[in-house]
Amino acid sequence: MLRNAKNLLELINQLLEISKIEKGNVKLRFQKGNISDELKYIFEMFSSFASEKNIKLTFTHDHFDYTGYIDKEKFNKIIINLLSNAFKHTQKGSINAELAKSENQGFVKVKIMDSGIGIHKEKLPFIFDRFYQADNNETEGTAGTGIGLSYIKELIHLYKGSISAESVVGKGSTFVVEIPVVLDFYSEDEYELVATEKPEQADIHIESEGDGFENKDEKAAVKHETILIVEDHADLRRFLAENLSDTYRIFEAKNGEEGIQKAMSELPDMVITDIMMPKVNGIELTKTLKTTEATSHIPIVMLTAKGSLESKIEGLECEADDYLTKPFNIEELKVRIKNIIKTRKKLQEKYNKSIVVNPSEITTTSVDEKFLSKLLKTVEDNMADSDFSVEMLCELVGMSRANIHKKLKHLVNQSATEFINSIRLKRAAQLIKQNAGNISEIAYDVGFNNLSYFSRAFKNHFGITPTEMMENT
Repeated sequence: MLRNAKNLLELINQLLEISKIEKGNVKLRFQKGNISDELKYIFEMFSSFASEKNIKLTFTHDHFDYTGYIDKEKFNKIIINLLSNAFKHTQKGSINAELAKSENQGFVKVKIMDSGIGIHKEKLPFIFDRFYQADNNETEGTAGTGIGLSYIKELIHLYKGSISAESVVGKGSTFVVEIPVVLDFYSEDEYELVATEKPEQADIHIESEGDGFENKDEKAAVKHETILIVEDHADLRRFLAENLSDTYRIFEAKNGEEGIQKAMSELPDMVITDIMMPKVNGIELTKTLKTTEATSHIPIVMLTAKGSLESKIEGLECEADDYLTKPFNIEELKVRIKNIIKTRKKLQEKYNKSIVVNPSEITTTSVDEKFLSKLLKTVEDNMADSDFSVEMLCELVGMSRANIHKKLKHLVNQSATEFINSIRLKRAAQLIKQNAGNISEIAYDVGFNNLSYFSRAFKNHFGITPTEMMENT
């Protein structure tokens, strides 16, 4: 609602300014500056957005000194509007800009080229007409109000400059702006000179899938739990990210396909996903993550507009950990996340306190249980080998050290090294309770060559020494 209200206010302001320009009530406010530096500054504002959309954004110019007089506010509006328009209609490929001297003495030329959907030839002459909107199928979902290009044209007309466009459907569009940068073209009542100011960050309003929240909070580095939000609706994704970022580190994905990729690369502590999404829906995402060994442990909360019992059962059958129907209360979602994480921690504590390891009591999915059982068997088979290492464990189970480390942290809150030692110590405790030998024999049987180290490790884990446990048996 806030973003739409801001966009509406921006449109109203543009219409009011167009009216003022037409009545001759707007003056240009010139200050001397380097046009090339100003363009670089604008492009830097768009760089992270281009990276998010996987669009190559480039700005080129020759080494000519482009110092001249510009109205920075209006110049920025012209370039930002043209770049925003290019991003709206470019889903992949590139957006390039060139700054060059114009053939007209005292003018500079800015050319902005994109590899987007393009404009039909017969519609090209009308794109600068107020309220004109191309209605071709390619613009579906990206059509605007028909004010932006008309507004740019009025600003350039006030600047005594020109704008032209070329386009080929399916290949992209090119807009060329030429404006004077010397005062000779204006009468004294058409402008005023202002002192050079430090440029302020401009607002960029782009109706697109951008404005990701990922990694924007500097405090996120100290937050332990991470959450991946998979949601194709940009506003809802941003809303969730903003509300959860105070407590968790946030990653984002705008569809199920991207969500699977990020879940496998980042291995978050939790995934929150919509059900209805393009490319891969939430049901398919959940099935994929829950049946993949590296990600099967990650709890998943589903959000959906489908409130029927059948839809809820479908979500839970694919092993989603929780299910929330839209519209939902953000505080309720926070509590559910907190409870799921708390339940996981209780399972970790139960594992650490128990002497007999039962994987089915620790894991939440059959894939996790099989994984933990495989690790347990591998450690037990090599328990007597004091040289048995994490590297050997990784090789035998066929997983990278990083993946095993992250998965064990989620399941039992231990590193791979700690896990191997804990299995050895738990086995030692079993043997002590069974009176299977003296302390030295048991220590060697479970892979400890140093008896004093074994005693210290045993006491750190169980709170009593091996001798004290034997005496109490």
